[in-house]
Parts: sequence; C-alpha cells; structure tokens
Amino acid sequence: MVFLAFVDDELVGHAVLTWDGAESPPMPRKIEACPNVSDVWVRPDWRRRGIGGSLLEACEHVVRDQGFPRVGLSVGVDNAAASALYRSLGYRDAGIPEYQESGRWVDANGGLVEWNETCRYMVRSLAEEPSP
Repeated sequence: MVFLAFVDDELVGHAVLTWDGAESPPMPRKIEACPNVSDVWVRPDWRRRGIGGSLLEACEHVVRDQGFPRVGLSVGVDNAAASALYRSLGYRDAGIPEYQESGRWVDANGGLVEWNETCRYMVRSLAEEPSP
C-alpha cells in the first residue's frame, strides 16, 4: 500500500506499507505479525514540517485497523534525523543486530543509482492506551 503526501497539488512525500513484514535478510520471520513501513521520503524543501510523521501515522492507523499489534521499519544507522523522528513517535530498537540493505532505483535522468547501507530495525507497539 502506497501513501502519498500532497500540499495543494504537489507531491511532497510518500511511504510504502507491506503486510508481510520486512523482506531484507535477516528480517523475514524475525518478528511475527509486524507489517513494515519502507521508503519513507519527504522532499527536502518540505522536511521538518510534520509530513513524515503524518505519513507514518497514516500507516499506523491502517495497520491498527487491520488488527496488528505492532508496525516496524528499518532506518540507516547514519540517518540521525529519521531515527530521532521515529523515536519521537514511539519506535524502539527491535533488538535485532544491525544488517545491510541495498537496492537500486532510476533517477530523474534515467540513470541507475545503487545504494547500500547499514540499518537497524525499529518497532512501535500499537496497543491501545489504557483508559484513565
């Protein structure tokens, strides 16, 4: 499931939610019943305005509505800004050792871009808050 963030008619961010959990080794089957959020991106000139948090909250809402107890995501160990955002939203280290993720994408000019980064996996419990 793809989530898109628009300001007026302009696409400024996106996130992808997969129901089967993270697929990059060593993640498959490491955490049961944990849909995965990936490819969270906000256009640089729109960052630090709550868009990334809103995308994650939208993903979490759908996951909670489907009855899952938690949601997870990976973050590059060098991505301090994203790690800080995720922690502020309640994501915690899942206790899985750091691992490598890699992939490729095609840039706006049609060039192939390959990437590789060391990641950690974070999970947020979606348990309802206890009533006062």
